[in-house]
Amino acid sequence: MFRSVHRVAALVVAATFAGAVQGASWDESVQGDLSDNGLAPSTLILDPGHNVVAGHFGMGRQAGVADLDYLHIVVPAHLRLQGLRLLELVQGGDASFLAIQAGPQLTLPPNAVDPSPLMGYAHIRPVLAAFGTNLLTAMNVPSTLPAGDYTFWINETDTSEAWRYALDFEAVAVPELATVWLWLGAGVLLARRRRVR
Repeated sequence: MFRSVHRVAALVVAATFAGAVQGASWDESVQGDLSDNGLAPSTLILDPGHNVVAGHFGMGRQAGVADLDYLHIVVPAHLRLQGLRLLELVQGGDASFLAIQAGPQLTLPPNAVDPSPLMGYAHIRPVLAAFGTNLLTAMNVPSTLPAGDYTFWINETDTSEAWRYALDFEAVAVPELATVWLWLGAGVLLARRRRVR
């Protein structure tokens, strides 16, 4: 039953972005479970547009064992991560959280007390979806991240069920240097023409 509900949720997510530029995606009901190992996370290379990751967390394959989701996001050189938004969250208690570490791994053990290796982290709640909050800001990291490797830890400590979530990693193109110089040159010419008049 969970899988059929999850597929419906994925269709709702897709419909939300009808007409928007679709990027890459990872849907656990299609591509399989995200990695449970921060040192060997699943990898998703972002495309321009909305890159949707939909999955479940909480109860793992065995009752009482947490399903930890680790996702290595690659932001290619011509893109930047413009924002990260919560599209859907069906959670247990109030203990869903999201963390980020620079690089292709998340080296912090799940039972660690010191979060210093992380760039940032935050508890995620459905209210964040209602306001379209940029979760990067909520995690106390810059609202836009440059090209590079980032690993996310998506977790729910309530292991009584497999709870659903969906995230939107929005990637946008970085203007090429030649384009920037062209715009700057056009601005200088326009300013000179105005001065001459």
